[in-house]
Amino acid sequence: MDARRMAYLDAMGIDVWVPRGASAQQAVPGPEVGVAPAPASATAGVCLGPGQGEILCIAASARQAHMKLATNISGAMRSAPVWAWPTQSIEESGGYATVAEAVGDRLITRVLVFGAELAESLLGEQAPDTIGTAKLHVVPAMEALESDVEAKRALWALMRETSIAAPRPGGT
Repeated sequence: MDARRMAYLDAMGIDVWVPRGASAQQAVPGPEVGVAPAPASATAGVCLGPGQGEILCIAASARQAHMKLATNISGAMRSAPVWAWPTQSIEESGGYATVAEAVGDRLITRVLVFGAELAESLLGEQAPDTIGTAKLHVVPAMEALESDVEAKRALWALMRETSIAAPRPGGT
């Protein structure tokens, strides 16, 4: 069984049977391919807002995650996302020390990080293509989306290409 399926079953609390004589350690998946290690200087956690969606949107602050633009972006998605933002302590974050921990715990399949600078601070200089079982997309920062029409177009194009966007009436 591949590591992704094992992670889903583990997250749902379902035990996986292993052949007699095989050690239980063999049934536990190893580290996910493509998971970037947390930056060495990272002391911040990731605070997740309410929701159980499969899409994780990470803004630079709680204020950004709760502004009207974030609500509009959420409304354009096929399913309601979970919004997150960095915090300065693990206690504030609800226990998520890294984005990878949040992805694994919440069974996230897509991560949108709003801004290259934010992505670098959370994931290191070279952000991976995937985090655990989730595909990572670094999109324009919220500040750019507020004022730049091209940034909005780029976000919308990505959302449509990756099926994150909700289908539009009439199938377009």
